[in-house]
Amino acid sequence: MRALCCTAAVLDIAYVNTLKGLAMTATATDIDLSSQKTKAPSRSRFDVSVSGEEIQFATLALAILAAWIGAVAAFGFAGLITGALTMVAVMFVMLVIISRG
Repeated sequence: MRALCCTAAVLDIAYVNTLKGLAMTATATDIDLSSQKTKAPSRSRFDVSVSGEEIQFATLALAILAAWIGAVAAFGFAGLITGALTMVAVMFVMLVIISRG
């Protein structure tokens, strides 16, 4: 068993020696990193500019939510059910659109 382990270690050393120059290690210093230039991102991750489409979508979503809350306030449980049943139809149409590509 010991001879097998020693033979494996010798083969590993021989294999590593054949790859010398091809292998990259944590202590390799022959790599020139100065030629690699990093491209500056076009937008900062702290950029808070918002497009007009995003504002329209947020306004529409808030209007729908406000109408649903108003229906629940006015009609109670029936207003809650009406909004949920409407969303079932909307999701059905969305699934058909997605499946058709």
